[in-house]
Amino acid sequence: MAISTTDTLITQSTRPVEKEITTTTNAPTIIFDDAKQEDIPHAARIATIVFGETSRCLFPDGPDEDQVNYRTNKFDQLFAAHLGYKQGVRTRPARFLVARNPKTEKVIAFCVALVEGGEEEESYEASDQIVPNAYTPFPKYPDPKRIANEVWKDFAEQAALNMKKTVGKKKICHIRYLAVDPTVQRTGAGRSLLRLMRKVFAGLPLYLEAETTPSAQQFYEKMAFETVGSLDFKGCLKPLPCMILDPNTISLLDQQPKQHTDLPATPTPPTLSA
Repeated sequence: MAISTTDTLITQSTRPVEKEITTTTNAPTIIFDDAKQEDIPHAARIATIVFGETSRCLFPDGPDEDQVNYRTNKFDQLFAAHLGYKQGVRTRPARFLVARNPKTEKVIAFCVALVEGGEEEESYEASDQIVPNAYTPFPKYPDPKRIANEVWKDFAEQAALNMKKTVGKKKICHIRYLAVDPTVQRTGAGRSLLRLMRKVFAGLPLYLEAETTPSAQQFYEKMAFETVGSLDFKGCLKPLPCMILDPNTISLLDQQPKQHTDLPATPTPPTLSA
């Protein structure tokens, strides 16, 4: 049976996300979806595996579980912004997208992006205030004595200043996180998530701070990202390449998968297995 190659129109009201398939059958190999609260701890674990060594100096005395719990709480905040944006309230424009294993519906990759910059930064409500019951904070939180909180804060401030210096007054789609479970890398999940983000925030440059591994830089360069600077943080981390993809640049992200299907206008969220 032929499968439609027509793109889903992403509207302000429903904002559906595509599902893609990459085989010659009608069975999806990867499901792309909006994140749900149940996905947050698993996304935090994937991030800890992928970025753990890079950010280990920010958790000087704690075990990996501290990173997982810390990221879980941070992702909670990003998830609330995502919900607020979808509901049309004045949180910062944000999307939290995931790729799922179609058999288990477990998250195998995720991408988080926020709109930042512009001539004058718009004033947004705090996501936890505008969507007060959007999520339930997870009870576990690492011992603050084992977390370099001030270092994290300084890093975030320096990253923001560096972004302004790098992109000037452009309004950009800042890819905060793009992570794929190492056991399923090279399946196209990361590329498809980036392609979806480019479509969701059409017309905006994609900006990110890349991992320092050669494979990460090669991946983004293959997608036509250009290195426009670097983020060097007190020698704690290796300088992170700052990369940007102009909306008018032809990229492999523009290419459709061989086969592709649309979501209905109001998709039914999948039920996660225990």
